Amino acid sequence: MKKKLIILLCFLFVHQAKAQTFNPLLAAKLQFTLDSLVSSFANTKGMSASVYCPGVGIWQGTSGLSHSGQPITSQMLFGIASNAKLFTATLLLKLAERNVLQLDDSLHEWLPSFQYVDSNITIRQLLSHRSGLSDPFFTTALLDSIQSHPTHYYTPIEVLSWLGPPVYSPGVSYNYSNMNYILAGMVAESATGIDVSQLIRDSILNPLQLDSTFYDIEEPIIGTIAHRWNDGIDIHNTSRISLSSAGGPAGAIFSTAIEMVQWYKALMGGEVISQYSIAEMSNFMLPGNYGLGLAKFTFFGRTAWGHGGSTIGYKSRMIYDPCTKAAVCGLSNSSPSAVDGITALLYKVLLDYLPDCAGIITGASNVCQGQNSVSYSVPAIPHATSYQWSLPSGISGSSMSNTITVNVSSIAVSGMITVKGVNAYGVGAESTLAVNVDPSPVVTTSLSSITVCSGQTIVLSANGATNYVWQPGAMVGSSIIVSPLTSTNYTVTGSFQNGCTHIATSSVLTTPCVSSLSVKLYMQSFYAGNQSMRPVLLNEGVSSASLFMVDTISVELRNPFPPYALALSAKTLLYSNGMAYTNFPLSGLYYLVIKHRNGIETWSANPIAILANTNYDFTTSINKAFGLNQIEVESGVWAFYSGDLNSDENIDLLDLGFIEVDINLFQFGYFATDLNGDGNVDLLDLPVLEENVNNFVFSNHP
Repeated sequence: MKKKLIILLCFLFVHQAKAQTFNPLLAAKLQFTLDSLVSSFANTKGMSASVYCPGVGIWQGTSGLSHSGQPITSQMLFGIASNAKLFTATLLLKLAERNVLQLDDSLHEWLPSFQYVDSNITIRQLLSHRSGLSDPFFTTALLDSIQSHPTHYYTPIEVLSWLGPPVYSPGVSYNYSNMNYILAGMVAESATGIDVSQLIRDSILNPLQLDSTFYDIEEPIIGTIAHRWNDGIDIHNTSRISLSSAGGPAGAIFSTAIEMVQWYKALMGGEVISQYSIAEMSNFMLPGNYGLGLAKFTFFGRTAWGHGGSTIGYKSRMIYDPCTKAAVCGLSNSSPSAVDGITALLYKVLLDYLPDCAGIITGASNVCQGQNSVSYSVPAIPHATSYQWSLPSGISGSSMSNTITVNVSSIAVSGMITVKGVNAYGVGAESTLAVNVDPSPVVTTSLSSITVCSGQTIVLSANGATNYVWQPGAMVGSSIIVSPLTSTNYTVTGSFQNGCTHIATSSVLTTPCVSSLSVKLYMQSFYAGNQSMRPVLLNEGVSSASLFMVDTISVELRNPFPPYALALSAKTLLYSNGMAYTNFPLSGLYYLVIKHRNGIETWSANPIAILANTNYDFTTSINKAFGLNQIEVESGVWAFYSGDLNSDENIDLLDLGFIEVDINLFQFGYFATDLNGDGNVDLLDLPVLEENVNNFVFSNHP
């Protein structure tokens, strides 16, 4: 045998049940059904029943007597008989989850050999009644002994001594035998060194706060036990020692109807064992339709799970609907009893009056932030008079029908869409659909609106997405160059690789020009000598760039008096010979201001007259810049200082930080930090910036 492993089973979860008012209409139907049926079957002395429905709550009902003058109460305890097997099976599954044992371990690994017990039987075969063991509890000899000696305490070894020859070899077929669970309890004790009653208490009953459930004989009675009746005789005063000690982990547990539905709710809801273990438990094999401590059967054409239980003086029946997740318990204090049929008819009340399970939700499982008018639907739910939809955060919509149209906001997050049917008796089981919300690009354009001269060449740019398509013209790229002859709205559709899109618009208004301005200037870091600059846009991979294009600049006209308000601005191309051209639909006296992505903002030395044709040359004399705000790049040639990367009108260590980050990231392409315009941000860009930092260069203007 394997060495015993002494463990302390501490499970750190707390069962919490919120108080919920059960639907009074449904409660009345259930109570009427219970009363009418119990009164119709004389052999059913009394009965306690309970129903749990998700979203509806828990109902408790009683009918009949415990004994003369004492009606059954919902707090009374009943022997649940073979419904105890689910507790034992769950215990073994928990031990398997903790690697204390494995379901496919053979008995010889944990127990000595016994007559008529094949030591190669596995734990799984015990729990699924596929061991081939016979059952002495179904023989007259053992039952007569139990009834003849009610105070005798049967040990598991003694019960095993009543075992007869097996009915078939292990794994061949199904044969229900209480001996399977007697042996399963012995395995649990061998593996842990702890009594099986204590294991069930520590690992299941206490964590779930099932305070009215106890393991008979091994634990003290908790509460009031309903009198038990056998063949019409009250045998309450007859000792249960022999009966419960013999049954042990196969049938010695007492409980209330409400705690039994709470037990099923917690177990099937994943509060006790993992979903993998629940799948093992509910792997119903044929013949027998039995899993591990759980059986599958059909009521009224509906598949249900559960178990029955029968012992001297008590009968029990559990029904669990895996679709609606409703649980129904019926406990009776008499044998024989009609509890099986009565419990089934209580279950039928749920099927007849509550909305049924919702079907599969159809609709997009992937949506984009900002996407609108997305529709979802579910097949019509039987018995539903309206529908209750629940949506993830940021997704809005409302509907009381089986279809809903929703809008996905820009801050929506992934989550579950759920729907369930509703009627006067309560709500049905919900259906869910996982919806993944992908982020949409937030596309912005460099110019939301601009007025230019008809035919003027301008650059439109967008950012925030991965791919861009501009209309009209189906132009592709984050930047495009256009020369509109008439006012045009340019729309850009930006998209991510996930397919989510966003649209932004640039409005270009055209007007007949009255002034044509030619400006000549050089940029310090782009200057190549011989009064020429590098083709920066071409080097930086800008689409549609040519050998003669350097970069775009902003040309502003500012009023000549404080606060020097902006009169008009235009974006235009700077060519390698230093020339830039733009048109303005105005004339008058203005300061001329040039802005560049990595250059110091530079103003004309004085206001200049903007006429029909105006030329201004910043390159020939330092006096052409306000406050001598240029550098001489070769004898008699002046250029704008480069290096103001953060556009704060100073070239300082803050700008140096920008370029160092991009150098470390090996950036290449259209970056302000590419000071020399060779298409790469690298150490070659540093010298100009460092010199200007050391010289405390800053922008001068009025």
